[in-house]
Amino acid sequence: MDPDTDRTALLRAHATLSAGCAFLVTRAGQVGSARRPHPAQTRMIGNSLHELDRFLSVLIDEAASLRSGPRRDARFFSRMRNTPEKLRRLGSVAALHGAVGHRLGAIGRVCAYLRHCGDGVHRSGLARDILLAGGRTDGGPAIAEIPQGLYLEPPTIVAIAGLYRFVGDALVGAVEGAAP
Repeated sequence: MDPDTDRTALLRAHATLSAGCAFLVTRAGQVGSARRPHPAQTRMIGNSLHELDRFLSVLIDEAASLRSGPRRDARFFSRMRNTPEKLRRLGSVAALHGAVGHRLGAIGRVCAYLRHCGDGVHRSGLARDILLAGGRTDGGPAIAEIPQGLYLEPPTIVAIAGLYRFVGDALVGAVEGAAP
């Protein structure tokens, strides 16, 4: 493929991620009116977060293919399912590892809980993951235990969408800035 086709794929992946972020922010406002969403809504939020992660994963694939030549690493990156690890392996393209990777990992664990556990058993670190997913790295008030039927506050959902948007914008900016 030629570089223009690859660039188009990168921009299309970025547009998809951006649209997913906008959808999630809009949805957070709608769900926010019902203090305790129905379990099906909780699962839908988990599915939406999972899709957002997949959109970012595809964007990372496209950024990797542009950074490393014509599709040299495309197969390797597309087989990876751990988005924070993919971002880390992409390296200094956007210098988005460390704290961003930790937050993305926490979001992934919260997402898995929402999608698969619902009101069931959860791991002990989930309370910390919820704080980290929402961008609370200051420790804030600790959540001693997760109440039955985990609920993500709308500001947490908006913060998660904001992180994905930030990472997507930074990736595109880094790749575009490095283009010859």
